[in-house]
This record gives sequence, C-alpha cells and structure tokens, in this order.
Amino acid sequence: MKMLVQKNLWKLVVLPLLAVGLLVMESRPGMAQTFGNESIHQLEEQVRQLTGKVEELNFMVLQMQTQMDELRNHNAPAQPADKPAPVAVPPQNTAPAPATSPQAPSQARFDAQGNVIEEGNPVPEGGNTLGAAPQTDNPDELYNIGYQHLLAGDYRAAEAVFRNFIDRFPQNMRVADATFWLGEALYGQKLYREAGEVYLNVQKNYQGGGHGPENLLKLAMSMARLGEKDLACQTLAKVEEQYPNANPALLVRLKDERSRNKCP
Repeated sequence: MKMLVQKNLWKLVVLPLLAVGLLVMESRPGMAQTFGNESIHQLEEQVRQLTGKVEELNFMVLQMQTQMDELRNHNAPAQPADKPAPVAVPPQNTAPAPATSPQAPSQARFDAQGNVIEEGNPVPEGGNTLGAAPQTDNPDELYNIGYQHLLAGDYRAAEAVFRNFIDRFPQNMRVADATFWLGEALYGQKLYREAGEVYLNVQKNYQGGGHGPENLLKLAMSMARLGEKDLACQTLAKVEEQYPNANPALLVRLKDERSRNKCP
C-alpha cells in the first residue's frame, strides 16, 4: 500500500510537473536563459515539498499497518487451556540445538492518535553512545538510510544518521526535513527535551520546513511531556491559528492533545 501511494504521487504529480518545466525551457530558449535559474529553483522547491508529503504518507501508512496488526492480535481467539500441547520426543541422535538467535528489532507502535507508545530497539548496555553512521558521500543515500531506520523503529540508528547528514550537508535542500526527522527519532526515544529543542530549531530556522503543522504539534507535545502544560497549550493554539487548513487527521490529534492537557 505504501509503495502504491508513493508511486501514484510521483506518477500523477511530480513527473507531470517536471515534464511541463522541461517543455517550457526547450520551447522558449530565450525565456529559459533569462528565467532558467529561477524556474529550476522553483521546481526543486516544489519537488522537495512533494517528497516531504510522500514521506508523511509513508509514516501514516506505517501507523495504520501497526494499528491493524494490534487489532488482529487483540481479536485473535485464545488457545484452549484444557488441551495441553503434545510433547515431541527427540530422536536418540539429535544434534545439539543451535544457539538462540538474537531477538529481531522491535517495531514502532503507536496509539490511536498516531503517537509513539513504545520505543524501537532497547538501549544497549554500556551507555548511550550512538553507533557509527553509514560511510557514504551521497546525501540522498544517507538521508534514505536514516528514514528507513526511522520507519523500522530503530530510533537510535536514525538519530545517528540524521545527525551525520546535518553535520556533513548543512546546505542540502533536505536539511530541514532531516532536522525534523531527527526530532522524531529523539521523541521516539522519549528524549523529550532534546526533541523539543530540535522542533524549535526547525520552527525558527526553517519556518517548520515541509512539516510545519506536524512540527509545531510535536513541539507542543514535547513541552507537555516535560510538564510545561501552559506552554504546550499556547503552542497548540498556534497550530490551529497558523495552519487552519492542515490535514484533518492532524487536526484530530490536535484536538485530542488539547483535551489531554485541559487547554482552555
């Protein structure tokens, strides 16, 4: 489903937009020479915004899939308690059992409002040192690696990759989005103060980036988790004020968060 949404968006929106831009520049070379740079910058910005929307849809699809799995597990019939499972008798020449394989990384889980309710991988023993980021000089490849870690619920790995991306490619057109996902990785680890600082950075330096209403909402949620209820309520009010036409699902989460914090 996620791949279908992404494929349709690129097919119906992004590719036609790029085709129109190329036709205009080829058919009017004089205009392309005069306004070429401006047109290219506009197209790049529009593609960046559309890519951000695709990423948000990916995240929403992940949340929906997780909630459906939880519902299926919750409604699954219980095994009868009065019928013990048969005990298998091993043959005499049975080889030694292999060592237990390590537990697979846990997946992100969300509540009905789409908020993280369980961390991804547990923090390894021995401290909070982040693992090494992948060795690649391709910013798009590095960004996608971090995003896949985030979708898998491996928030520590996602944090390491997005920090590395921001440090190495501060002028990249996706740095605002990478900073927002860094905040999500920290929030997923319940590091609410650090996450709040990152969301505030996105709001101040990138005007929310391509995740304006979501970024402001998560800033308010971070404040609420830190016990700053008044500031959280003020920030929640700004979400509705600045983004009255935000995604309906986000407005529902906004309403629930205001109710949870008893905002006026």
